[in-house]
Amino acid sequence: MAVLKLLTLLLIVHLAYGGPPGTTGDLNSPKLKELVEKDAKQYLESFGYMSKFKADKKSESKTQEPSKYDLQTALRRFQKAFLIYRSGIVDVPTHSKMNEYRCGNKDMHEGEDLKDDLQY
Repeated sequence: MAVLKLLTLLLIVHLAYGGPPGTTGDLNSPKLKELVEKDAKQYLESFGYMSKFKADKKSESKTQEPSKYDLQTALRRFQKAFLIYRSGIVDVPTHSKMNEYRCGNKDMHEGEDLKDDLQY
C-alpha cells in the first residue's frame, strides 16, 4: 500500500513538473518537427490546400516531395482559412487546429487561392 502511494505521488510530481508528453509547445526537436511536418503535408493534401504530387518520370515508384515553398504556401492558405497568424510554419496553433475533429470534405480544390472579396 505504501509503495502504491509513493508511485502515485511520484507520478503526480512528474506530471506537474513536466506535464504530459507533447504539451510543452516545443516543436523544435528535429524528430518531432519532421513528424509534425509529415502529418501536416498529409493533412494539407487530403483537404485540398496543397496539390498531390505525382511520381517523377525517371522513378515512377517514388512520389515527388513538395518543396519547402509549396509547404509554406499551403500552410499560409490553411492559416488564412482558419484565421490563424500566417507564419507559414507548423506552429502549435496550426497543429492544434489540424488535429481537431472535422468532416472529410475538401476545403478547396488542388490548392486554389482563397477569395478575399466574398459577396453574399
